[in-house]
Amino acid sequence: MMEHLRPRVLLVDDDLTFRNLVETYLIDNGYRVLLAGSALEMLRQTDACELILLDLTLPDEDGIVLLRRFRRQWKVPVIVVSGRDADENRLVALELGADDFLTKPFSPREMLLRIEHCLKRILPQDQPVEWAFGGWLLNVPQRQLHNPAGVLVKLTRGEFEVLHALLAAKGSVVSRRRLTDLLPTRADPHPNTLTVLLSRLRRKLDAGETEDSILETVPGIGYRLRIRARESLIASESWPVEDISRRD
Repeated sequence: MMEHLRPRVLLVDDDLTFRNLVETYLIDNGYRVLLAGSALEMLRQTDACELILLDLTLPDEDGIVLLRRFRRQWKVPVIVVSGRDADENRLVALELGADDFLTKPFSPREMLLRIEHCLKRILPQDQPVEWAFGGWLLNVPQRQLHNPAGVLVKLTRGEFEVLHALLAAKGSVVSRRRLTDLLPTRADPHPNTLTVLLSRLRRKLDAGETEDSILETVPGIGYRLRIRARESLIASESWPVEDISRRD
């Protein structure tokens, strides 16, 4: 799995030192990390992650109670990471829907292997190499975008990440929060950073066309591409660029 496609892991723990250590280790291994020190902070970010590392001792709610409530609404994988090593706690957590259980202290390598094993069950192992849409072609490994005439259009890192996320959504709306999380300035983003970036990307994709933009703003929700994108798991130069239908 390529680094820029790595999932987001939400680390929920009230111990700041522990959060910092785990965050650094996960980032060093290519993951994007979200942090929460309470149940409330966790629930606010659940929609923006692919996996949760959950401590059972939180300041505003017991982790077991939170896990039971969480599983009624979300299917995001949860690995419980706790100092409660009693078999009863482990069994109860697994019965309530936890996908795995790690007892503190643990080996960072073991944590990484458990995360990867858990994600393999829910994420496709083969990622699209190319996306074709409206005559355009985005090559993911090379991070290159070519227009319908075959001309290379330069993208900034943020523009690439946002465009790739919109293509992966296949016509569905992607929220502003999720797109903001992809930006290089996620740690301290300016409120207008995403708006400015999307404006630049829209101008590049429209290339002077007067018709409706390929990139659509959905007021109060987010953004989506007006056309369905076609994906390829094997890089190929033989695609007819005018074919924008999705291959099932």
